Order: sequence, then C-alpha cells, then structure tokens
Amino acid sequence: MRDLDCTLLFHLACGVHCVVLDAGSAREDGVSRAVWQGLAFVRYVLSRRWLGAPPAAHADASAPQFARHARALSEISTRKLDYFKKFVCTPAIRLSAVAAASLHDGDDAHYAMLATRVGLCPAATADRPPPDLPGPVGPAQPPEIQPVATQYTEG
Repeated sequence: MRDLDCTLLFHLACGVHCVVLDAGSAREDGVSRAVWQGLAFVRYVLSRRWLGAPPAAHADASAPQFARHARALSEISTRKLDYFKKFVCTPAIRLSAVAAASLHDGDDAHYAMLATRVGLCPAATADRPPPDLPGPVGPAQPPEIQPVATQYTEG
C-alpha cells in the first residue's frame, strides 16, 4: 500500500475509474495474483478507510484475511491513505484490470532484447557483446504487443 502511486490514489478518491494493465501471468486466463488478490485488497482497504465499509464483493472467505492485513499496515501507509481521504467524492472505489497471459513469461532474453531495442539497456561493452537482434535497433521499432486480453472487474 505504501508504494501505491499518489496520482492513482488521487484519481480513485475523485471517483475516476482506474484500470491496471497486466501482462505478466503464465496462467491460462492471464490474470495474475497481483490482479485477482492485490487489487481486491487495495479496493478493500480504500473502501474501509475512505468509505467506512468494505465493498460488498468482500463478504467472502477473503474478508478475515484482508481485515488482518489491513490492521497490520504501517503507519506510513495509513497516513498516506488517510491524506487522500479529504478528496473522496465517490460512493465506490472504481479500480479494475485488463490482464493477458504473457507469451514470454520467464524469458529473460526476450525482455533484455526489448529493453536494448528501445534504448533502456546500455550499449555493449568489451566484456558484454550486444544481443543478437533481428531487424533495426532503436525506438523506431516498437516491441510486439499481443492484442488478446481478459478484462477483470470486481466490485
């Protein structure tokens, strides 16, 4: 909770529907634990702290676990969340996700190649040759993006 972006928190407090894009799961449905559990926990905590009650979707078995973890939040986290409470003008936390299974989950070489291609990796050195890249190198050639996605909305 401490690492949630301030802009995200402000937008959620203002009632903006925020969508997290996630393509890191090797699961068939493409929905990672960060989405199905992490975002549910964020909605739970923000609903309790800002709106006074957890969302109705959390009347299931996860509620006791979420309540326990919410009570254990650090003082830094609770102060940060409480700061944004003054901006709340929404009856619900509108946070959802679009997720897709990654075609390259665990393929470090693929992601190193993409980072090099878009200029995020340093140039090759004498002890580290450049990766074998197909096609032109540089920001002009975007990485491949797969359009298949699963929308995940709860609450």
